[in-house]
Amino acid sequence: MFESILFRKKMVEAEAKLRRLMDLSLERSDIANDKRIHDRYKRALPVLITPWRGNQTSNAESHMGISRDMSDHGVRLFFFKEPTGQEFLLSFFLQRERNVLECFHFKATVRNYMKFAPDIYSVGMNILEHLQDGEVEPGVRTLLHLIGQDSEELR
Repeated sequence: MFESILFRKKMVEAEAKLRRLMDLSLERSDIANDKRIHDRYKRALPVLITPWRGNQTSNAESHMGISRDMSDHGVRLFFFKEPTGQEFLLSFFLQRERNVLECFHFKATVRNYMKFAPDIYSVGMNILEHLQDGEVEPGVRTLLHLIGQDSEELR
């Protein structure tokens, strides 16, 4: 019973962080047309996708994706390669000001996926928990920092 209380607490915290990410990224009025139990909001955000195996991430297999829509409980992403596992670390990032990234890390599990186009997969994911920056391996944080520098140079 205690484990279920902790699991529920993690879910509630993750939902709050996912809501914050949605609120910071666009206006809330941009609701997807899909009819679902939970409202889904269209969001095209970059995401670093890192496989989660055992109790650790695999940085060497990290790759970029982009979100399609989000709800308080999950996301739909476009993967640019077929998912090779069931659990992933999703690291969303927003450039708040010059050289400052605000990162949102979530442990997520694949709910479903389908081939959308050649080498593009549409992947529905349930968010399991939110992770603080300190709980994420340094390799992932380094990748995000490098991505942030590259995006700054494009401006």
